[in-house]
Amino acid sequence: MQTFVNYLQGSKNPLLKYISAVIFLLALALSPMDYIWANAKTTYNILILSSGKSPLYLDIIDTIQNSVTSNKALSKKGISTEFNLVYLSSNQTIEEIQNSADNNDLIISIGQKALIASTNFYNAPPIIVSLIPKQSYEKYRPALEKASEKSTAIFIDNPPRRQILLAKILLGDIQRLGVLIGDTSPYDKEFLTSAIQAAGIQSQIETTNPTDNLIRKLSHVIENSDAFIAFPDAQIFNRNTAKNILLTTYRQRTPVIAYSASYVRAGALAAVYSTPQQIAKQIGKTLIKILQFQLSFPDENSHPEEFEIAINQKVAKSLGISTSTQAVIKNQMINILQEKP
Repeated sequence: MQTFVNYLQGSKNPLLKYISAVIFLLALALSPMDYIWANAKTTYNILILSSGKSPLYLDIIDTIQNSVTSNKALSKKGISTEFNLVYLSSNQTIEEIQNSADNNDLIISIGQKALIASTNFYNAPPIIVSLIPKQSYEKYRPALEKASEKSTAIFIDNPPRRQILLAKILLGDIQRLGVLIGDTSPYDKEFLTSAIQAAGIQSQIETTNPTDNLIRKLSHVIENSDAFIAFPDAQIFNRNTAKNILLTTYRQRTPVIAYSASYVRAGALAAVYSTPQQIAKQIGKTLIKILQFQLSFPDENSHPEEFEIAINQKVAKSLGISTSTQAVIKNQMINILQEKP
């Protein structure tokens, strides 16, 4: 810059000095963002690491790709993407998985197997971890942070507030909610107590560990509760325990508010959940934002933006609970959630 100023001062041609000065001032007027976009990368190689090749995973991948390739904002900025797909199989080596990450600008892992595989990367590009429970992410987070300096997660489980709100809408005169958490639960007792109290309800929360008698602990909780909330916790709620938990609560006529539609089909009163397609749309939106701002990642991980609810009408009838339609209750929830952050 100083050389250019000296040139202007030394020039004897008034017209040349004037034109040069105008060009110089225009250059200074360019905003930092103009400069960034003038020198921005325009084509990004994106690795999608999928936990499987079932129709569910293929639909998720299609949704992500379509949301990005059809985005007008990216097209306007001249940003394009090249997607590279890797479907995990049981016979892949760590070296093969690591090699798949080479020459990519960003990685999207879909499902728990893909999350675990991502922890084997070394000096990997930024990673979007998706379709996993918060509990799984917290378990593998230290290894993931070693694999890549930058990552963000989109959980499959909804925030606890939504389940609490659903319980309050369905059971208007509820006084106390029961909760059982494990020693690796994604939410501690203090957090859940505060969340339940914020809804104007008292809580009965107990902690269990693998050596405890789970059903005995559960029985003690629901004896002192009007309803029971099953928050996602693989230590407590899994394929080996689900049947006994639901039978125990049903025998004691305690409604269960769960976190998946499958629990409602199995005997829970209701649940808040998000579909894979809703998660896929959110992955696409997150990816678009990241690409728009030169791989600038969100500061926080995120729960699903969209959700559904499921109600088991047979269970409701047997417990003497009268409910509105799922659509009406969902709209009630959305309105309340929009009013209060």
